[in-house]
Formats: sequence, structure tokens, C-alpha cells
Amino acid sequence: YLCTGPICRRAEDLLPLLEVLSARRIGPAPTDLKGLRVLCIPDDGLLSVDPGLQRVQNQAADWLSASGAVVEHARFPELRNSVEMWSALLAESGGTTFEDLLFEGGRRSLALAFLRWSLGGGPHTLPALALAGIERLNGVFAGRLARFAEEARVFRRKLSARIGNGVFLYPSHAVPAPKHGRSLLFPVRWAYTAILNVMEFPVTQVPLGLSSDGLPLGVQVGAVHGCDALTIGVASLLEREFGGWKPPVLQA
Repeated sequence: YLCTGPICRRAEDLLPLLEVLSARRIGPAPTDLKGLRVLCIPDDGLLSVDPGLQRVQNQAADWLSASGAVVEHARFPELRNSVEMWSALLAESGGTTFEDLLFEGGRRSLALAFLRWSLGGGPHTLPALALAGIERLNGVFAGRLARFAEEARVFRRKLSARIGNGVFLYPSHAVPAPKHGRSLLFPVRWAYTAILNVMEFPVTQVPLGLSSDGLPLGVQVGAVHGCDALTIGVASLLEREFGGWKPPVLQA
């Protein structure tokens, strides 16, 4: 639930890399879009998405439709609770706590760690310390977490049924790449990727050109559990059509 997948410049490199990591056959990636069901989800209904990201997602959906896919635009009100569902399923998963991992199982004081951070010291980042602090509250809000965990399971079944044997398009983030440290001012924009982790859906991020500021634009192509090759195949086709990875333009 907290892992980052492999990062490659080209989608074609993902299949062999995933097969090495998982020690099993995943491919081949499909190459025919005719009749493929595509669900285009514009946002989570809570965090607005940058117009540039909206534009390239719609362009991707239009091209898939023109290539024979059956595209449907849909919204899901459950996505407004993405952060809550993510937190509930993460807490429910059990195992070693993030705080134990952060402090390597040793004695620790979160208050002291926060103080050290505020003075410019300590080895931990503010988001890491904040997550450890939020984790301590799970026991206090056990009933609320259980409710959101059940909501997440119901939503997973609902979304899986809507996707079927197809794919979905969903924004990768609310805005293009922010300046270093700026994301701390908007601490839950990562919900656009985190919710798909706890839904256990494979997702391939596809580059779709650059913004007017020279920043990368793209979209997530997702599918139901176990359909990694399908998301990579669609990503490869979109990559071929829209030019694939391009180096960002450095601004003076």
C-alpha cells in the first residue's frame, strides 16, 4: 500500500522488469483496442485538477475512442473519501507500524522528532513524522476507520464491476509537478495515486507531453487486479501516439 512501482522512460520496459521482480510471466501486452471498455474518470470530486491535465486526459480518451475503444465518462462520489479509505485500509492491514520502521524499532519521541525538525535537524521529513502521528490516532477513531474500510471494500467491488475487462483513465495528480516543498501546502493531493494502491489495481502512468511551463503531463491507465499487462499495453499505444517521454524544459 505504500510501495512505489518501477519507473521507466518507456512502457515497453515495464513488462520485463515486472516479470523479473515477480518471478512470473505477466505479458504479453495487448495491441488491439477494438471493443476495449475505457472508463474516463475526470477527478475525485474534491480536489480540482489542473486544466492542462484535464485536457491531455480527454485527448487520450478521444484517441482511444477513435481507435475502436468504447469510452464512457463517469464520476464516483466515493472518491471524495479517498484519503479516509486509504487510511482505513492501511490501518487494517496490520503488520509493522510505519512509526517502527521510521525509528528502526528503537526508542523514540515524536514530539522530540518534530522539535528537531522545526530547528532544522533530525533525519526525518515532516510528511514522515506527520504520518507517524496520524497512525497513533487510529486506535482513537477505530469505529470511523472500520466504516471507511467497509466503504472501500464496497467501492472496490463497484468499480471493478464497472471496469470489467477494460481499463480506466484517472488523473495522476491534481497539478503538474509542483516546486520542491510546495506539496506540503496541499498535503492530500497524493490521494489520486494512493487510493488506487489500496484498491489493489495495477496502474501505468503515461507521459502525454509537456505543459506551457515545460512540465510533464500525463494520465494513469488502470485496470482490475491482475491485469498489469493490459494497462501497460494501452500505455504503450498512447505513448506511441502522443510521443512518449520528453525531458522537461528547464525554466530560467
